[in-house]
Amino acid sequence: MKIIDAHVHYSNIKSFKEVSKKSKVNYTKEGFESEFKDIIAVGMGVVEMDEGSFPDSKAKNPMTLDLDELPSNLYECLGFNPMLPFNLEEFEARINEKTVGLKVYAGYYHYHVWDDIYKPVYDLARKYDLPVVIHSGDTFSERGLLKYSHPLEIDELAVKYREVNFVIAHFGDPWIMDAAEVAAKNSNVYIDLSGLIVGAKEEVDHFKVDEFITHIKRGMVYLDNYKKMMFGTDWPLVDVKEYYHFIKELIPTEHHEDVFYNNANRLFFKMKL
Repeated sequence: MKIIDAHVHYSNIKSFKEVSKKSKVNYTKEGFESEFKDIIAVGMGVVEMDEGSFPDSKAKNPMTLDLDELPSNLYECLGFNPMLPFNLEEFEARINEKTVGLKVYAGYYHYHVWDDIYKPVYDLARKYDLPVVIHSGDTFSERGLLKYSHPLEIDELAVKYREVNFVIAHFGDPWIMDAAEVAAKNSNVYIDLSGLIVGAKEEVDHFKVDEFITHIKRGMVYLDNYKKMMFGTDWPLVDVKEYYHFIKELIPTEHHEDVFYNNANRLFFKMKL
């Protein structure tokens, strides 16, 4: 089965390096090429100017992946830092054939996703027909504020920008039912299933319990639309192979091709596969 991982990271960020030790991931270019040998990946652009400063208020726009040249199977969503003045020409100059979306780090930066400070991002998304991936749910930093990363925030945004497609990252966990409702209500909202577990095989096995599985599947059943869900890992936060098998067990067999490939291929349609 062909696989697209709709949510990975490849940035020189201290916290990613530290968590890769827990997930036992080889967080290097060689490690990526080995682990994603048969997988197409969509990377979320984010940088920190000073080690340990993520989310960095000084990160230059657009935030990209820390690679001089992207591997052929790695595409990019350009990240946006709302705390710096927006330069349209500089941002547009970075949009190329490898750019398949834009990324908003809700919760990490303390603005509502529907705030006018993000209007340049959504205008660019509309102009270039790019989906916008929005961090949702728990933040991977104590400096984040959860009130900005709640998936209900995206409802107002989706209504305001009907012609732009939005992705609720991480299924809005722990607010999975809220994320499911926002995606069910709005035709322009999708879900990625990344980042529900952090760690290696031991941690993945630890969460294979009825209570946690029911927590996720309740949202899937409520949404009842597997064409709106996309596989993602949030690598390097988790071992790709183990997480793949975990998610695969949650998805009815007849929807595997949609969740693991077709939906992301359709949404990030600028990928040249």
